[in-house]
Amino acid sequence: MSQEHTSIEVFCSYAQADEAWLLQLEKHLSLLQRQGLIKLWQKRRLVAGADWAKAIDTHLETASVILLLISADFLASDYCSGVEMQRALQRQKVGEAHVIPILLHPTDCKDAPFAHLQALPTGAKPLSTWKNKAEALANVAAGIRRAIEELPHLTAKAPRSSLPAIWNIPYPRNPFFLGRDELLTRLHDQLQAGQVMALSQPQAISGLGGIGKTQLAVEYAYRHARNYQAILWVGADTHEALISGFVALAKLLGLPQKNEHDQKVIVQAVKHWLKTTHLEWLLIFDNADDPSLVSEFLRSLLGGHVLLTTRAYAVGSLAQRVEVETMSQEEGALLLLRRAGLMEPGTSLGMISPAERAAACAITQELGGLPLALDQAGAYLEETRCSLISYQQVFQQHRMQLLRRRGRFSQDYPFSVATTWALSFERIKEQSPAAADLLCCCAFLHPDAIPEELFTGESSRHLGIPFQQVTCDNFAFNEAIRVLLTYSLIHRDPQTATLSLHRLVQAVLLNAMPEEQQSRWQEYVVQALNEAFPENVLQEWTRCGRLLSHVRVCVSWIEQELLPSSEALSLLEKTGAYLQECREHSDAETFLRQALAMRKQQLGDQHPDLARCLNRLSALSYQQGKYEQIEVFAGQALAICEQFLGAKHPETATSLQGQAIVYRMQGKHKQAEAVLVRALAIYEQCLGTHHPDTARCLSNLACVYGLQGKYEQAEESNRRAISIYEQQLGTHHHRTVLYGWYFLGELYLAQGKYEQAKPLFERALVICKQLWGTESLETMVCLSGLARVYLEQGQYEQAKPLFEQAFAVRERHQEEGRYGEAAFLFHGLAKLFQHEGNYEQAKKMYGYALKNLETREGSTLITKQEVQRDYATFLRLVGRDAEAVLLDTSQEEPPDEGDSVM
Repeated sequence: MSQEHTSIEVFCSYAQADEAWLLQLEKHLSLLQRQGLIKLWQKRRLVAGADWAKAIDTHLETASVILLLISADFLASDYCSGVEMQRALQRQKVGEAHVIPILLHPTDCKDAPFAHLQALPTGAKPLSTWKNKAEALANVAAGIRRAIEELPHLTAKAPRSSLPAIWNIPYPRNPFFLGRDELLTRLHDQLQAGQVMALSQPQAISGLGGIGKTQLAVEYAYRHARNYQAILWVGADTHEALISGFVALAKLLGLPQKNEHDQKVIVQAVKHWLKTTHLEWLLIFDNADDPSLVSEFLRSLLGGHVLLTTRAYAVGSLAQRVEVETMSQEEGALLLLRRAGLMEPGTSLGMISPAERAAACAITQELGGLPLALDQAGAYLEETRCSLISYQQVFQQHRMQLLRRRGRFSQDYPFSVATTWALSFERIKEQSPAAADLLCCCAFLHPDAIPEELFTGESSRHLGIPFQQVTCDNFAFNEAIRVLLTYSLIHRDPQTATLSLHRLVQAVLLNAMPEEQQSRWQEYVVQALNEAFPENVLQEWTRCGRLLSHVRVCVSWIEQELLPSSEALSLLEKTGAYLQECREHSDAETFLRQALAMRKQQLGDQHPDLARCLNRLSALSYQQGKYEQIEVFAGQALAICEQFLGAKHPETATSLQGQAIVYRMQGKHKQAEAVLVRALAIYEQCLGTHHPDTARCLSNLACVYGLQGKYEQAEESNRRAISIYEQQLGTHHHRTVLYGWYFLGELYLAQGKYEQAKPLFERALVICKQLWGTESLETMVCLSGLARVYLEQGQYEQAKPLFEQAFAVRERHQEEGRYGEAAFLFHGLAKLFQHEGNYEQAKKMYGYALKNLETREGSTLITKQEVQRDYATFLRLVGRDAEAVLLDTSQEEPPDEGDSVM
């Protein structure tokens, strides 16, 4: 480049003992010095006889960047830490310099005056602790390069020598710009990829309105101004704007044709200048939302770089697309706080209180990380001086007013979020009513991962006749998608066949929609989701999972906004059943209770349609350990089934299973067995011998057989259940794991067949962790089972860590029932502590186990009598024979009446 640029002066403050580190750092900064980007000064440059104090003070006052080489020697030096560092921090505070601490050795810097500044190397890991010192120094050099590139020295008020001679960027550099380093680097690398500008492909910065495309282009221009001799800007939202922009360029370039009446002549003259000039130039087309308009202006351009900003997703061969995403939570919080004047530039989130940081992150999440929305929020906070917490409350109550409000001093982009998107919505309605309908439908779903089958499958018939005509035709559907992609209002993932959109797009859409239209779309969406949500949640597990987040959105307004339609009630019940199987008990109960209340309101307390919901609530109560509710729900369901559905109906069989659970809780195992045998016969007759409901009944029957010591019958029933589960649901389904392999392992454990039990518990544990993670109660149960195998084999060292993991999980889920499973764990721990001689802990665990079995049993084979027997043995061991005798007496089981009430 022929034009000279002003280098940034960098001052190094260091202790004499650390001079070796300074010399190494200088080597790594040599490239920046040769490029003319920095001029490094440190006191080693003083010549003999110079007034060293005056020279140091002079350069300390003029440097734009000040490096503090931190070590114990530096902090111990009165001049380094007492004079140089203090003055550097004063200049940083008033915005005169940028201070960068560089950590040389491990030092306690927690309360140091510079602790609020971002230190180097990355992660504040001192240089001396890196295994590869060269890598550490390169990391520091890269950090310094980033810092000097981001310095606001090239602003609108910068001297002309700092900018190219030919320059018409209409915006000043944004002092609040942050992040996006990866995108800026990518743009730079791709524009430079051809090594010579003639070979560079235009780059298109693409994304949603308000995502920061224009700001990214502006920042690129200022940051890389020294690489060009001309940087040119043209508005490209319309053909007229393009023509007008090229006319303005002709005047800027002083072309002879600048006053021609024929504008085509002027455009050609500018293009000729761009093609033939030897200057290195950058041409930016802003708001090129219709790339076809720009194509004729780009034709045959050589010799420079071209950058476009566009909402269009597809730019074809015109340019290489670079998509701008929303900001991360940390970046968004920083932008918000700096824009609001609550943080100084250069400071990190660690310098504000945890409460403020959490509030800033919450606002960022609420605004979906959209830079324009965050800028608006920051402007509001700056102008009103309200707190972050207060803004959150105001936003919840007056969302649209705030989304429409632009800061008074926001000259770089005067439109608000709401205005920006409202203009796009209007254009979409004009171009494609079908695309507008598709967008409206998406406004009533979760913004992420919207399955396309909602619009292309059978469920689309509920979305209104005009819209249905589009969704039944793949070509028409793709055309509607294309229009929305033109404005980047949605994203389409072809791999998962899903759509997504920004949550604030939904908010603006809903606000602009009349109430009558909202109600109509709500009804459409509920009907479509009910059609799409499978009846058999067990056998269509994946499909249920794809729809769940969207059903949750609907449930939030079904009761308030809609009449309790049959579709809404069906959707609530099916989703509740799925959540029950997913072990999301709280949400499942909410959905099922809401459905039951609405059905009773419609149909009364005695109607056959109530039976299914009551049975599901009965089974859910068992899973939650709410045993007092089981008898209520099971009894109501059985009475309705017998009165309205008859003795041979599958729902009657389900009610009988609920009744069997009640008998089992009461210790009436023979009666439970009789009821389950009857239920099994109904299932086999009505649903067949290979239905999942038949398998569930076999699993319950196996448990009752096991509690009675009928191990052969228990194993036979359980193996039949496993065969059905594996065939119908697969080997990784939770019913196969818990009701199949795990319980078979318990049967083997009860019979002392430890080598057969162990692989079953291990297999169940692996899949439980995959399905629910390491902190679930299901994982606790599997850990307990495997630990019991090791315990009974005398392998105490292997048993102990498994028991400890299981106990830690149980401690975090104390209020979630599962008392029988908890008793199984505590009983095993008691026996382990007893073996170790830790009698105090053993006694405590026996007590826990008995307390959990007072009136309840779980799905395990542990019984109160078994725990009492082992506890009595323990009491005799510790010399408490009298208490043992009392336990022996209480172990006498009440007579188990064999006659069923059925």
